[in-house]
Amino acid sequence: NSGEDHAIAHAEKLLAKMIDQFNAGDHGVKPDTFTYSSLIDVYSSLSSTRITGLAKRAEKVLTKMEDLYMAGEKDVKPNIYTFCAVIDSWNKSGEKGSAYKAEAVLGRAIDFFEAGDEDFRPNVVIFSAVIASWARSNEDEATKKIEMLFRRMQNYGIRPNVFTYSSMISAYAKAGDSKKAEGLLNEMEKRYLAGDKEVRPNAFTYSSIIHAFAMSGKKGSAEKAEALLKRMEDLYEAGDENLQPNVIVFSSVMHAYRKSGLKVAPKKMEDILNYMEELHAAGNESVKPTVVIYNQILDALAQSKYWDGGDKAEALIQRMVENNISLNSVHFKYAIVAHLKSGKMKSAQKAEALLRRAERLYKEGNEEVKPEIICYNACISAWARSKERGAAQKADSILNAMVADNIAIPDKVTFNTVSDAWAKSRAKGAGRQAEQLLMRLTELYESSGNEDMKPDIVSYSTVIDAYAKNEKPLEAARILNQMINSGVKPDAVCYNSLMTAWAFSKERRKAKEAKKILDMMRDQFESGDKAMKPKAISYNIVLNACAKTAKSDTVDVSEAIQIAFGTYSELQNSRTAKPNEYIYGTLLKVLRDLMPLGDQRRDLVKKVFLKCRHEGYVDVKILKILSGAAASKELFDELMERAERNDNDNVKLGDLPAEW
Repeated sequence: NSGEDHAIAHAEKLLAKMIDQFNAGDHGVKPDTFTYSSLIDVYSSLSSTRITGLAKRAEKVLTKMEDLYMAGEKDVKPNIYTFCAVIDSWNKSGEKGSAYKAEAVLGRAIDFFEAGDEDFRPNVVIFSAVIASWARSNEDEATKKIEMLFRRMQNYGIRPNVFTYSSMISAYAKAGDSKKAEGLLNEMEKRYLAGDKEVRPNAFTYSSIIHAFAMSGKKGSAEKAEALLKRMEDLYEAGDENLQPNVIVFSSVMHAYRKSGLKVAPKKMEDILNYMEELHAAGNESVKPTVVIYNQILDALAQSKYWDGGDKAEALIQRMVENNISLNSVHFKYAIVAHLKSGKMKSAQKAEALLRRAERLYKEGNEEVKPEIICYNACISAWARSKERGAAQKADSILNAMVADNIAIPDKVTFNTVSDAWAKSRAKGAGRQAEQLLMRLTELYESSGNEDMKPDIVSYSTVIDAYAKNEKPLEAARILNQMINSGVKPDAVCYNSLMTAWAFSKERRKAKEAKKILDMMRDQFESGDKAMKPKAISYNIVLNACAKTAKSDTVDVSEAIQIAFGTYSELQNSRTAKPNEYIYGTLLKVLRDLMPLGDQRRDLVKKVFLKCRHEGYVDVKILKILSGAAASKELFDELMERAERNDNDNVKLGDLPAEW
């Protein structure tokens, strides 16, 4: 860098000395076009370095040349290549607005030409340089500007070359417009086959279009990117040595698959990796897989939900080790998340084993593999989803180990996920354990003042859910009130959990309590709180509370039946939900389990089923519940009058009319 500074200072000093000597009468050292252009070339060649402001200095020299020329100094007349060098300086600078600056310099050259000076006739080099400047920019109007410049150069009779097309393709790639990029390639190939050697596509052209497919994310883009790679290979094998695909091209194809969302994407990417390794083993160093290649496959596996995604990710990590590619925390993160999403048996144990491996390597001195917080949270989540005995305790132990080891500091997500593990466990005392985690989180927030640790809706709703699964509605209601008092606004999920707590509890009058909560939800929604929108599941929870009312309490039973049909009636008139198969199934359970045999029950069973049948919600579960609710073969047969019978006189779902 000191050498670059010295070169610039030396060039500027030489020009200043020449000007001083000329002004002192030495006309043999008068600076001319070549002198000034040489200084601009110095600025241009170093514009991509750490030294800032070189493009501005280059343009300042150009302006001085223009001023001297307009004042009559013909031997300092700038030429089209002087303007090109200044544009190149702006291209390399990377400064914000550099594309606008480059286009403005082009405009100044064109002004001279349109004033009648043929020496400033624009050519393919200067237009292509400005197009490249826009292609490199991150400006929203880049593609529009490029298209305008392309039309303008054609109006001047200038034929684009491979650099022009490749820059345009690169711009479309950045914008994700694969259709226009591919159209330009077809145009290039057509012109090349017609004899225009200046537009022969090169490796950069093809790789730019592959990148365009990768960025577009459109259906079929990944397959098109792979087909284009195959086209490059075929042309290379046919003798075009400039089209040998390299690791960047293969990486772009992989990126296209990663963004495609295709289920086969990780498999396709792994196939490409295998092919790259074959080529590399055969002596092609340009396709040696890099850490970026492995990262892309690991990322795809982490997003895939493959049943064996975690195992594949671990196998890939082992390949990296065998190929002497250094591991880092990102690789462990991807593999752990892949295990989390796989849902495969023992995936939680495998995720935790990977976490412990990363911890061990870190403790041995490898800073690069220090586990990130997401690794811990993903492990905890894997245990929460595992449904294995003792999963909540495993999740809790990871949190406690985090506190003890201080490798990664637990965040709010950590506490919420452990709380969720307890809720999902349904273990005795799970609600109390979840509440203790909420208390710890609250204490951390209050002691630190860190807003990121402030308990949120998830923090409270998981505790409510844990108490609901423990069938403790009073405790769940207490947490809901605590949530409201803390300034956290509950939503429909929280109220559904509270209703569920009542529905599955052994408390008296639970149907009435659940209905009260549903009424509160509906009232708040109608008052403008969209988060309280009651859906069919909310109504069904109330019906479940009715269906699970103890038969021994005749007062409760009578009240529950009235609430069930009142709730169903409200649902029929609701603007937010409509009855479905679950509603009709639970309503039939209410009749089956609570209403005594007799004409009233018979009539209600008949009405409910006929309504269910009319709306097309009859399924296997409905038939099973109906057989118990009808309580007589006569009624069941009557309701099944249009259904076909098999040899055993049974009715199966396939025997029913399609409209049922």
